[in-house]
Amino acid sequence: MLLGAPVGDTTMQVFAAFLGSTAFYILRRTTGSLIWAMVLHGVWDFSVFATGVGHEGDIAAIANVAYLFTGIMGLACVAFVIRGANERLDVSPAPATSGAGISAG
Repeated sequence: MLLGAPVGDTTMQVFAAFLGSTAFYILRRTTGSLIWAMVLHGVWDFSVFATGVGHEGDIAAIANVAYLFTGIMGLACVAFVIRGANERLDVSPAPATSGAGISAG
């Protein structure tokens, strides 16, 4: 947009990146490991670069629909994944010492 990119195309790219990263987040939260999200990201990148070579086939349209479906399902699952998270959010700070063991002289 700042450098002359069309607003509609840029908006779609931002929305697609948001959906994809939501799916990566859900995968990381449910598996507990970043490795699986990295593997999925690598597979996705390979599929994008592989379809950019030669003539676009029917699989490209199927991949776009699958990507959209995965992102929407990720959005639908976010609340359930966060609700089921086993995080220590209720940790209270350590009690302060009163200094009773310190003598003044």
